[in-house]
Amino acid sequence: MIFGMTHYIAYYRVSTKRQNLGIDAQRQLISSYIISNGGVVISEYSEKESGKNDNRPQLSAALAECKKTGATLLIAKLDRLSRKVSFVFALRDSGAKFVACDLPQFNVLTLAVFCGLAEQEREMISQRTKDALVSRYQKESWQTSHANVHKFDDACRMKSLDARRTSAKQNEYNKRAFCAIKLALGTMGFNALADYLNENKFTTAKGGMWRGNQVKRLIEMYS
Repeated sequence: MIFGMTHYIAYYRVSTKRQNLGIDAQRQLISSYIISNGGVVISEYSEKESGKNDNRPQLSAALAECKKTGATLLIAKLDRLSRKVSFVFALRDSGAKFVACDLPQFNVLTLAVFCGLAEQEREMISQRTKDALVSRYQKESWQTSHANVHKFDDACRMKSLDARRTSAKQNEYNKRAFCAIKLALGTMGFNALADYLNENKFTTAKGGMWRGNQVKRLIEMYS
């Protein structure tokens, strides 16, 4: 072990189903975190297991080594640990130290909000899959019976608008920004909240600076 440096134990998880964030991508995020923040990874653990299953031998082994060495568990994204709020808080209450590269500044309250959003996202993914199958069936049926007819009525426009709103609500940058200002709601104005986000390097979904009217829409979106 290297004394004088923060020691980390890396934990990687992929689901039994196809993942958008594989182990190589998780390892890259952790490497970037170490380069930016310092420290050294002294051990790595990985496993192929669903986030719904809290019985994970490799995670248990990683936490045991953390307790033995005093190291901190390091994960690429919070949902690699678990999407369940109860599971994450049980780890916190056990005294385990852990850091998520995608949300290094979290505290107890913002962690609860972020986990809740992650848990909600899992449910929404399942619903979107069902909705996509229904939409595809309806589209194919419509094309068969209206091969030469092209319409774009109010229902279609509303559906497109709803899709854009859903996409904005699920955007990771928007989620992080809302987590950061949630505790200050009612104590600061929209412009002050925008200044707070900009000062702490939170960007909009398009990578820009926050303005008061954008903060207002963000709060309304998650309210």
